[in-house]
Amino acid sequence: MNEARFARNCLAMLQKDPGFYRNFGYYWWGVKRVLKEHYTQDNLYLLGDYEDREASERLSAMPRQQMLLEAILEQQENVLYHMGSPHGSTPDGSPYTVYDQDAGF
Repeated sequence: MNEARFARNCLAMLQKDPGFYRNFGYYWWGVKRVLKEHYTQDNLYLLGDYEDREASERLSAMPRQQMLLEAILEQQENVLYHMGSPHGSTPDGSPYTVYDQDAGF
């Protein structure tokens, strides 16, 4: 996977609709970390310092390419079936609600 292209495409989607971050569910925190390596809050206000530390630590322990692929799968499923709901689950199946204070929703 081309990480720069992934980041560029995510940035474009999120600039059109910042609420789209919820479609990444639990994986948002890994996606946000990747985006922050390529862009700043000047590009997208969501790229502030807020994070779910526990989720971020777990996701940073995953192989990066695997995490990004899982994020894409989560995003696709949520777009098709959950329509932007913040409710989902962690990789182990525990319920999870994504909320980024930088987004404000």
